[in-house]
Amino acid sequence: DTSCCLKKEAQAIDVARDLDGSPLSREWIEQHLDCCRGTAYKLRGYSVPEASAVRMMMSTGARILLDWEKIDNENDDDDNDKNEEDKMHQCPPPESLFFKRIVMSDLDHARSKLKKAPHKLIRDVHSYQVECNFLTSDACKCLVKDARIHVNGVYGSELRPIKGERPK
Repeated sequence: DTSCCLKKEAQAIDVARDLDGSPLSREWIEQHLDCCRGTAYKLRGYSVPEASAVRMMMSTGARILLDWEKIDNENDDDDNDKNEEDKMHQCPPPESLFFKRIVMSDLDHARSKLKKAPHKLIRDVHSYQVECNFLTSDACKCLVKDARIHVNGVYGSELRPIKGERPK
């Protein structure tokens, strides 16, 4: 459900799909945005402007613009009773995120590699695993915090093979 498309512009709905090819749901996005659990915000919808989409040989991606609704809490009037953790959960969630999707069976170049140089495709899969593992590691968090190196945050990742011997 991309019900919040505020501007009437082309949408990259082919990119904003889960690994099984289904369009991303609001629930899927909220689930992967672990930073938003327990906050006073609910995802109303999202848009994926075509202008932000990239379709490369080995991946696709796009900027997803998020439209959040602040959920009113009847207890918000009594700020004195809130501890710091409660106040932290009131911070607004991200306005956007970059979504990168790599489904080898959807990419012509990857299917070609599977036939001509399968060892290179295996290397690519390992490379994606290393990238994902590093970006979600404590070592990366330390670089950001201690060395003040800017690394884009990773809200979630999903690495899994497609079932069966002949992926779609």
